[in-house]
Amino acid sequence: MKLDALTREANADRAVYESLLGRSKQIVDQNGLVDPGVRLISEATAPSRPFGLRLGPALALGLLGGAAGGLGLAFILERLDDRVRSRRAIEAATGVAVLGSLPILPWRVRRRTAGIWAQPPGHAFAEAIASLQWMLRLAPATRRSATFVVTSAVPGEGKTTAALALARSVALAGRSVVLVDADPYRQGLSRMALPRRHRSDPVNGLDAYFRGSAGIDDILTRDPATPLQVVLGLGPGADTKEQLEGAAMKRLVEQLRERFDVVILDAPPALSTPDAARIGSVVDAVLFLVRWESTPQETVLAALQKLALCGVPVPALILNQVERRAHQSYDASRAGIRERRLTKSSLGRFADMADRAGTQIREA
Repeated sequence: MKLDALTREANADRAVYESLLGRSKQIVDQNGLVDPGVRLISEATAPSRPFGLRLGPALALGLLGGAAGGLGLAFILERLDDRVRSRRAIEAATGVAVLGSLPILPWRVRRRTAGIWAQPPGHAFAEAIASLQWMLRLAPATRRSATFVVTSAVPGEGKTTAALALARSVALAGRSVVLVDADPYRQGLSRMALPRRHRSDPVNGLDAYFRGSAGIDDILTRDPATPLQVVLGLGPGADTKEQLEGAAMKRLVEQLRERFDVVILDAPPALSTPDAARIGSVVDAVLFLVRWESTPQETVLAALQKLALCGVPVPALILNQVERRAHQSYDASRAGIRERRLTKSSLGRFADMADRAGTQIREA
């Protein structure tokens, strides 16, 4: 009996011991999973003042980054911008001299009937027109010319305004001059030269002359602002190809040349229609207008090449609607980075093209 009691007591102690040993192993295993192997050095404390990136350095960094990005974008846009902005650059690209630069006129002045030329002495536009008139009389390429056609590459470059201003300047200088509206598509000269109250009155123009129902004296209209004589354009529905291309236009120019010192024709844009080349073949010189900071250089080159292929050389360019300060600040060194430069052999390409085409036309 005593042995059985001792056996039961030993088994109970063994069971307690095994239970404690198993629990000890579980605790050791749990500590190994929870403890990542780090130890606490010091306790975290709340900061006494706000902490973060300083506002000054952040603003400076942002400004520098924005300035660098803006300069890079401006440089890329300038390289991609092909608009005419430099006198020397367009001369180098085309091989054609720029005889004058006409400053931009306020919109209200351009809308007035006589405001296109009726500027006070010393006004920038009046001085530019007077300078252009004398350049045409003195420049070797145009001083022997008495008949001119004014055209441009595309519409909206101000050729009609410039033609009317130039004609009025010549008239005020004491020379007899006639201005012909040879643009049958827009007929802007009729709106600019005639007073509003007389625009509805029946007036003979080129269509009456080409039909044979009116002579030279019948188609001349006096400019209300100057001694200038104006010939209005073709009426609606007129066959421009038949009339502008035929012998009637050549006969008209010859008759006007006999009666006036200077004959100026306002022609359609060169790239829009072939009428500019047709009219240019019967006059002495072509005055090609280029709108500053608007017309792409490639467009100018395409128009000049088209005229040259038709045997119509262009001896002079005129920059129109120029902002004086911006034009003067855009020097040739900056323009040379972007503008296309032609070699000496290619500068005379248009002139040689026009000479060959003119010879072929005369031989035909």
